[in-house]
Amino acid sequence: METKLESRILVCGDSITRGVIFDEQSNRYINTKKAVTDEVAQKMHLTIDNMSKFGNTVKRALNSFKKAIINKKYKYVLFELGGNDCDFNWKAVADNPEGTHAPNTDYTEYKNILKEMIETARENEIVPVLATLPPIDAHRYFDWISSFSVDAKPHILSWLGDVNRIYWWQERYNAAVLQVASETHCRVLDIRSALLETDDYRKLYCLDGIHPNEKGHEVMANAVISSLRRINPDLFH
Repeated sequence: METKLESRILVCGDSITRGVIFDEQSNRYINTKKAVTDEVAQKMHLTIDNMSKFGNTVKRALNSFKKAIINKKYKYVLFELGGNDCDFNWKAVADNPEGTHAPNTDYTEYKNILKEMIETARENEIVPVLATLPPIDAHRYFDWISSFSVDAKPHILSWLGDVNRIYWWQERYNAAVLQVASETHCRVLDIRSALLETDDYRKLYCLDGIHPNEKGHEVMANAVISSLRRINPDLFH
């Protein structure tokens, strides 16, 4: 079946939409064949160009997005970014827990770049859609980022003050997504709520506490499909 041009979607995200999970058997990151984007494309017969990258931030994604739309026509673009932007250089924190440390992308800069991406999409007659950030399992993630040395855990905790600050800080960037969406009248795919509304979202996560596992991707895919149906029922065959 040939997919309509109107169904062409560009996904501009990070390792979540890339489908990266941590495989405990091989003790390494792999790309699952059941990624949220693959599941949506298959079930809804959509053409999805996925330019998501491991470690992607809004700054990196903005430049890649501008290049990607030069010679191709897209109806929608989904921006799923922020998890890496709000993150810190944890080794630097562990080495100097008394120092001042900034996230990969400043909070205000993060919002401004999201707005620029939305504006760029609209200037090119592409409908922008923002995805909320999947929640973090703060305690599991803390164990993960502090596992590289004996001193890392107490040093990082000294700087944090509270392990749950990891969750609160990431939630602040998710709030930024919703604020930008409201200010720019941009559509939202709320995958965060879909995960949080389960009995225990932590069961949907890998060992690192930040990447949803295959069951988590299934939950996100179902949420995306439901949202896309509301956004444009005529999008599907």
